[in-house]
Amino acid sequence: QHIQTDSKGDSKRWIRSLAKAGNYTVAVKNSLGTVTSSPATLTVDAAPVITTQPASLTVVAGGSATFSVVATGNPAPSYQWNFAGAAITGATSASLTLSGVQLSQAGSYTVTISNSLGSVTSKAAVLTVDAAPVITTQPVSQTVVSGANVTFSITTTGYPAPTYQWYLNGAAITGATKATYTITGAKAANAGTYTVKASNSQGSATSNAATLVVNVPPAITTQPASQSVSAGVTVTFSVVATGTPVLDYQWTFDGSPISGATSSSLVLTNVQSANVGNYSVTVSNDAGVVTSKTVTLNVK
Repeated sequence: QHIQTDSKGDSKRWIRSLAKAGNYTVAVKNSLGTVTSSPATLTVDAAPVITTQPASLTVVAGGSATFSVVATGNPAPSYQWNFAGAAITGATSASLTLSGVQLSQAGSYTVTISNSLGSVTSKAAVLTVDAAPVITTQPVSQTVVSGANVTFSITTTGYPAPTYQWYLNGAAITGATKATYTITGAKAANAGTYTVKASNSQGSATSNAATLVVNVPPAITTQPASQSVSAGVTVTFSVVATGTPVLDYQWTFDGSPISGATSSSLVLTNVQSANVGNYSVTVSNDAGVVTSKTVTLNVK
């Protein structure tokens, strides 16, 4: 006989029904003897039922992972494994083995089991992949003007989620423990080489070095002074200024640039009445420009 069950109802009842499948005979006897019939086969068709669900796994990157399922059903069911809801090509047996597992394969796996009477999908089994950090975006060197805000950042992969520690010139920066590090109002003391170390239970990775250059606008700390001298002597005007990068100087006489007067001191030899007038110096670099106060030369 051939009995068909549907996919509704109690799964244990289905299994009991399947257990009754097989060959049946009958023995007929009386006082003169016994005769046994030919076998009659009972086939029970049933939709698939999962008796053992696939289990979640945790593996180290590069290792292997095997998911498996146990199911009943007749006709013999077919299998299709899925990752994140999408069918995996060629994954059509009761077990799924992944070799050389990578972080990209972490996620939820299910299997759909089908035959002519129906189908059933397993519970999701989660694959967790532990992997040492890998830096996918390195920090970038920057040049800023003093007082500007600066942010260094990296992106990483790895599981468990990495922790971070930033360093300036090889020394750990207190509290700099995120994937980004921001300096508010950068100063000359912040200039240097920055790196970051990403770590988890599987290992660590250190970034490339990123250099911070902080340009400081010129500032005059000592102004030139007015002078009154006798004709024929040598006169020197000078200025003291700070700033980075290297400072450039240009002295002026009565508002006009003096050719070749491009150092922190202006030397005038054998001064005469033609040299009488107003002097100043402009100090500049990539970060800014400042002009000294105007001073006077008087020749007696």
